[in-house]
Amino acid sequence: MNQYKVKYKVLVLDDNRFFLDRLYPKICEINLKTNQYIIECICVLNRRDFINELQSGEYDLVIIDICIRDSDEQEVYDFLRRNMGVEFSGLDLYHEIKKCCPNARVFAMSNLPITHMRVAFNYNTNIDYFFKGGTMPVDEIARCVKTYFDTNMRRIRNNVFIVYGHNELMKKSAENFLGTLGLRAINLVDDSMSGIQSIYDALEDCANLADCAIILISGDDIAYNKNGFESYRARQNVVFEMGFFAGFLGRGKVMVLYEENNDFEFPSDIKGVFYIPYSNNGGWMLILREKLKKIGFELN
Repeated sequence: MNQYKVKYKVLVLDDNRFFLDRLYPKICEINLKTNQYIIECICVLNRRDFINELQSGEYDLVIIDICIRDSDEQEVYDFLRRNMGVEFSGLDLYHEIKKCCPNARVFAMSNLPITHMRVAFNYNTNIDYFFKGGTMPVDEIARCVKTYFDTNMRRIRNNVFIVYGHNELMKKSAENFLGTLGLRAINLVDDSMSGIQSIYDALEDCANLADCAIILISGDDIAYNKNGFESYRARQNVVFEMGFFAGFLGRGKVMVLYEENNDFEFPSDIKGVFYIPYSNNGGWMLILREKLKKIGFELN
């Protein structure tokens, strides 16, 4: 039986390319040392790209140099470093991280002594601090990254898989609502591992990351019976994935959010699944929230 791995995402920000060139392969080497998870590491050199990355994806661990200098700010940063004795951009970056990825752990690094870094972050105990002037900072950071993921295999508990058709409004509404609850919506396109050879393998891969599935059923296709009667129905891949997750996770962990339509043809022979009518007034949100709480999710 194939062993599927949890995928963790790591984002690194440092304006020193030489340092990144040494740190990146050390983090990637962790994938060779464990069969429990796989790490996807992204490195960026400036604040703009860093913010864009934060906004585009959910990261589990973020590593930042606490003074990032853009080219047009080089002299200002150097002046502050020489005359103020502190790096000041780290706290701003930390707030951006928590705004975009509230569940991410933060590693902060600098050439400043760790005692100074603790002061800059108001003695925040949710941050790990690394002194870049040490003899082996790259190895130490990589070792701590591995230790963190070895002892914190808990991301599965905030992942909800979403199966969707062509109704983009339903998809966005569901994803945004899950975000307000502190949960992360995952899907087949964005979250299956690289190298997957079939749709079934990709589904199984994602199912191992999730603790429940929400199926979005909308009238995307038109069907005709032998008498020529016309009705709307869900995309066939949505129906298939609904049955897949009911079997993989158990029917009690599958919820169907469906578009109300008098001429809609419901999938048959899938009983025991929880159905919620979708409407623009948002009433489905209260029902979905209560169901997620009963399953065991800790919600905002």
